[in-house]
Amino acid sequence: MPNLRMSRIDSEIQKAVAAIIDNKVQHPKLNGTLITVLKVDTTPDLILSTIFVSVLGGNTNEAIKVLNDSKGFIKKELAKTIKLRTIPDIKFVQDTSYEYGKHMDELFESIKGDYNE
Repeated sequence: MPNLRMSRIDSEIQKAVAAIIDNKVQHPKLNGTLITVLKVDTTPDLILSTIFVSVLGGNTNEAIKVLNDSKGFIKKELAKTIKLRTIPDIKFVQDTSYEYGKHMDELFESIKGDYNE
């Protein structure tokens, strides 16, 4: 079972980063783009938080690059929101679980189609 303290920290970071992206990150390349923070994994030593995001309505790679380029600003805003002795460095990555699930559904449908024939 994961550490309760770490899951609380991950949850707080997730809420705070989502609010910061929605309200404070202003970049022309993100106009019309919906960014959802799906999951946060923080190392037990609080050195790094990997933030998994989903991007709709824009170029995913470009949006993640903009977020990683803005991580200094986001980390500074995160320090204002969360009360931790050290704020972990942050890294944004694309969450691929939706694409994986869609691929698995397609495989199941093809198997089901083969089975019914």
